[in-house]
Amino acid sequence: MKIALAGMSPETEFLLTFFNKMQDFNINVVYIPAASTPLIEKYCTKFNIPRVKSFNGLLKYEPQLIFLCSGTPVSPPPSKTKLGQIISYEATRMFCEIFSSLTQQLNDSEDKRLKYLSALNAAADGVQIINAQGVIEYINPAFSRITGIHASDRIGTNIRDVSPDGAGEQVLQTGRAALGVRNQAIGSCADVISNGAPIYRNTTLRGAVVTFQEVTDILRLSKELSMSKALIESLSQELDQSKPHKYTFNDLIGTNKKLLAAINLSKRAASSDSTILITGKSGTGKEILANAIHQASPRCNKPFISINCASIPDSLLESELFGHEKGAFTGADKPKIGKFQLADQGTLFLDEIGDLNFNVQAKLLRVLQEKEIERLGSNQRIPIDARIIAATNKDLEKMVRKGTFREDLFYRLQVIAINLSPLCERKDDIPALTNYLMAKIAKKFKKPVPLIPDDSLKLLINYSWPGNVRELENVLIRAFTLCDNNIITPKNLQFIYSAFPLQSSLPTEEITPLDEVEKVMITRALKKYGLTTSGKKAAAQALHISLSTLYNHIKLYNYDSP
Repeated sequence: MKIALAGMSPETEFLLTFFNKMQDFNINVVYIPAASTPLIEKYCTKFNIPRVKSFNGLLKYEPQLIFLCSGTPVSPPPSKTKLGQIISYEATRMFCEIFSSLTQQLNDSEDKRLKYLSALNAAADGVQIINAQGVIEYINPAFSRITGIHASDRIGTNIRDVSPDGAGEQVLQTGRAALGVRNQAIGSCADVISNGAPIYRNTTLRGAVVTFQEVTDILRLSKELSMSKALIESLSQELDQSKPHKYTFNDLIGTNKKLLAAINLSKRAASSDSTILITGKSGTGKEILANAIHQASPRCNKPFISINCASIPDSLLESELFGHEKGAFTGADKPKIGKFQLADQGTLFLDEIGDLNFNVQAKLLRVLQEKEIERLGSNQRIPIDARIIAATNKDLEKMVRKGTFREDLFYRLQVIAINLSPLCERKDDIPALTNYLMAKIAKKFKKPVPLIPDDSLKLLINYSWPGNVRELENVLIRAFTLCDNNIITPKNLQFIYSAFPLQSSLPTEEITPLDEVEKVMITRALKKYGLTTSGKKAAAQALHISLSTLYNHIKLYNYDSP
């Protein structure tokens, strides 16, 4: 259709730009009596639109539709016989307002369409859009990546022909969403799980949108999620189990010179990151000392993780120390974080280090050297920064000589060596220890601290305490439970001697003097093992006393022969 514009106004500019975007409508001529705007001049030049200064100039162009773009009367009056349909200025303005609004809405819709299209194109899931007849109108790049089918081979085909058992066809058949449909599209080897949703306008079904993922991707994500949950659960359990009491050096009670020397050395060692080896009999407080060192160190706000190497079977010890991946061995149904990783930035206390088997010793040495671990079932190296404190009740030097403990690991562990003496060698600390432990026990049971008379305290001092401080605490707990009138009597403590059956030659009084008990036990030990040097060593070991203590008793009781 041939169109002419007459007059100059904002409507003239709008109609020039509007109709030049239309295919079936062309501006053939512009009638502007006076000077025009730069935009009008630009359009007229660009699109080769003639500009005339009179209505007579319009005649040769024979326009079929004339828009009056100005309210000013034009002269001469238009000839209806030579010109086409004339649209009044008021109608022209209304036309421009309506189409300006429609144009804005179309532009807004196009912006939204482009945004949605960009989102669909960037989606990791495959997406396809089908109309009500099942014709596929759109697929995104992820669709082609997952299925291997190019867009040109799929758009325009019918969903019933290429995916008759998929979620899209189910939506068209039922008008409802279809979720978790597993199928394989024709022309593709990809096994997918798809979800479909209907597209309605008012109550009319206009089509469906289908999204899907490859089954292998879903299984991978599910596996990763399961592993993450298992790791979190494992970490939570490990942290719950590894929350120790925050012991300090004040919890090591006593004024014995050997104890004070060990504490002073520990305080100096706490400020460094050097590896520490604590030696001593079971129950002497090695873990308390290790915890106190940690609490006095720069790592005090980080984890203190403890593991008893003797309490875990060899087959599981590596897993406990270094962790494992799912399936690393039979029964490893979920991944596990090892003690080393839990102790990262903190302190790892390896109790009973002398019970490590030779293979684990080699791996531990490597960790100490390389500062990194590998979980069982994985070759990924994990950097570790954990301060190592080890403890043992065994003679590691003797084990090194026998070849049952690695010499290089021994020297790596005992950068700083600290020894805790057994309780039988620091009996001067028993009164203070007893008072401290009894106050702790009373607080735990929410009762008053009981009275301990001198005769009861003498029984405690004279006992050999093979179980050391741990045994003393257990004895006091039992005595506290059994005592009457909040007084610990000798009767409440007599049970500690029941483990040593007495000879019939002993007096039959209810309470046997301790020196008689000692004499009988030492006599029996010397009878069994003999008076040779090796025999005396064996006797001292059986009695849980030091060799020097045994010699003192031999001298006290004038043993020439058993």
